[in-house]
Amino acid sequence: MGLLDCEVLVVDTQTTSSSPKTGRLIELGWARVESDEEVAAQSHLVALPSDAPLPRAVSRITGIHRDDLEGVDDEATVWARLQAAMGPMGRPVRTVIHYARFELVFLRQLQERHGPEGALPFEVVCTHEIAKRLLPDLPRRNLRAIAGYYGFDPELLRRSDGHVLATAHVWRRMADALAEQGIDDWDELRRWLAESKAPKRSKKRGYPMLRTERLALPDRPGVYRFRREGGGLLYVGKAISLRKRVNSYFTKRRGHAERLLEMLSQAKEIDVTETYTALEAAMLETDEIKTHRPAYNKALRHEVRDVWFATADLSAAESSPDDVHRVGPLPSPWSLRSFNALCDWLDDPEGSHWRERGRAMGSGTGWEAPSVDELAAGLALFRRRYDGVPNNRPQRELLSLSKRLALLSRDGRLDPGPRGVEGPRPWDPERVARHVERVTLQMGRQLRRARWLCLLSESSVGWHEPGQTARRRLVLERGRVVERCFVPPERELPIPPGAERERRERQASFHDIHTYDRLRVLSTELKRICQHSDDVEVRLSQRPPLRGAQLRQLLDRC
Repeated sequence: MGLLDCEVLVVDTQTTSSSPKTGRLIELGWARVESDEEVAAQSHLVALPSDAPLPRAVSRITGIHRDDLEGVDDEATVWARLQAAMGPMGRPVRTVIHYARFELVFLRQLQERHGPEGALPFEVVCTHEIAKRLLPDLPRRNLRAIAGYYGFDPELLRRSDGHVLATAHVWRRMADALAEQGIDDWDELRRWLAESKAPKRSKKRGYPMLRTERLALPDRPGVYRFRREGGGLLYVGKAISLRKRVNSYFTKRRGHAERLLEMLSQAKEIDVTETYTALEAAMLETDEIKTHRPAYNKALRHEVRDVWFATADLSAAESSPDDVHRVGPLPSPWSLRSFNALCDWLDDPEGSHWRERGRAMGSGTGWEAPSVDELAAGLALFRRRYDGVPNNRPQRELLSLSKRLALLSRDGRLDPGPRGVEGPRPWDPERVARHVERVTLQMGRQLRRARWLCLLSESSVGWHEPGQTARRRLVLERGRVVERCFVPPERELPIPPGAERERRERQASFHDIHTYDRLRVLSTELKRICQHSDDVEVRLSQRPPLRGAQLRQLLDRC
């Protein structure tokens, strides 16, 4: 019977640790797979004993939280369900597991605890062991990498049912590949795995993407998209030179992050969109990441992000501007938390809750915050250094001081303190004073950025790209580009169409995080260009455009 003709059981577990000695089962999933029929995976959460911990890292990876495990079946019941699902498949059951060495130790533990007595009723083939032989030079062979290599297109595999579906897909594709090598029988496959030795990994990685395809990319600015087999989107990036940037992923020998190697193990296809300038590539990148949410993009993704608008004293924030909430746009309500907690502590050093003390010091727990005495000594040093900050209404005083701190920081006269210090650092007056400086400086910069982005949402932008005789021009209205073209160097920037819009009307343009990030990226790119060229202009109204040192100074402060 051919490999694809025999019925197999696919099994996956989720646990709190890599070893039964320190971990417990929290989910068990399986499916019966035969020929080319659709796979119906099922999974069951498993009750966790009250004294068994559920690490935060496990919850973050799997999405399973302690509340999810309340009122669910115990492991004996779930194990019995798996036994029943085997049905008349015979004993031992032909079973496919990815990275079976890990899964089997937990399955043996279930067998020992809940029976029936005897050998484990699975005859296991491990797809990871097959991958080591079929794909010896692939950079990574975890389930996500292998499934993506074979074109399986989930956004992120986290739970047992998803792992089962991915493993079933991998099994079917591997069965085809094994048949091409003359291995078309279950027993023959098990002998091959037992008798053959997986080759050592070559120093030269074997990427799925054809070298000729990436070398044929243009030497121009643009956006590139890595895709799985079948077109599933993995990653979106920007480049000054598409050819150089994309090929840099494959020529670099060391220093690749694990997540990146996992992505490159799947990337078989690439498509690009050329842009006239690197600035426009950066703006297109942020829009595409939010629209398509590629699995391997971390920055600029749109999860559940809104823009926020705060009250004048920054004590509260809402997701839309009104007569009370008129400070913004801000990227998150949490951006105010540390500053407000610090101001509350300044108001009442003795009465602040320990959790607020932790937030004021930039940590999630008060145990990492300084004591009341350490805080008082640090604030006294801060007040002496900056001519006093009264306890009464400290928000206003600190925000006023943030302008002075920004000038000191710009001129390099603000000491950031020690960096890269290993191990826990004790709190002392100097560290407290520097922390207050940093929180104040960051809050002031965030408010200046909010005002600048509101202005930039209705603007005309002109700059000169190296190697081009004409100047590039963008016109923005309500935060979107409504005109882009090349113009002669001598032509003046037009007055933006929304130049007369009031601040409140401009704030309404920030109805989602797309506009905020698009303009933030534009501002960052303008700052980059200003470092190398004086031929950059931004026009915000009927007044003459901002340019040169004036524009650089404004961008530096935001």
